[in-house]
Amino acid sequence: LKEVGIIEKAVAAQMDEAKITANGYSVYMCLRVSSRLLYEMDVKTFHKILEYRIKMERPK
Repeated sequence: LKEVGIIEKAVAAQMDEAKITANGYSVYMCLRVSSRLLYEMDVKTFHKILEYRIKMERPK
């Protein structure tokens, strides 16, 4: 469980570095090798964070 937290934090930090657009909303995601490695290691966590970021970026 500790490792999942580390991966989650690392993915969230990487996402803040590069910007892409998904569904017309601004989303931060890093596409570098390190982030891809995390993506392959824990796809579910990666997608959970991405979904959360998209929701947070949407205008209320």
